[in-house]
Amino acid sequence: MNPSTWWHGGPRIDGDRIESGAALGRSRSGPTPDEFVYVTPTRDLAVTYASTVDGTSWVYEVEPDDSPTEVEDSILSCESFRCSGARIIRRFTVSNAQKSLRRRYIPFVVPP
Repeated sequence: MNPSTWWHGGPRIDGDRIESGAALGRSRSGPTPDEFVYVTPTRDLAVTYASTVDGTSWVYEVEPDDSPTEVEDSILSCESFRCSGARIIRRFTVSNAQKSLRRRYIPFVVPP
């Protein structure tokens, strides 16, 4: 898949790069930092993932460092991809109203 636009959702990131948890030495989604950055061609899915963050959430339009590969064990296969890192092109905040609305659906979209 080679969409023209890739998205990433999560906490505020300073700078112009999104690095993997392993590169940063921390993990947001488990005890072991992951070696990948997760991206999606679907902006709405990035907003939904960003809504899982406490505090201010952000959605980033990104340019992956390498060709993203599909995450096969995801319930959202064909919408969830991973790459080694990404350059931030633009960033948008997620409103509290959007977060509140999407949090109702997160158990169905974001696996534990």
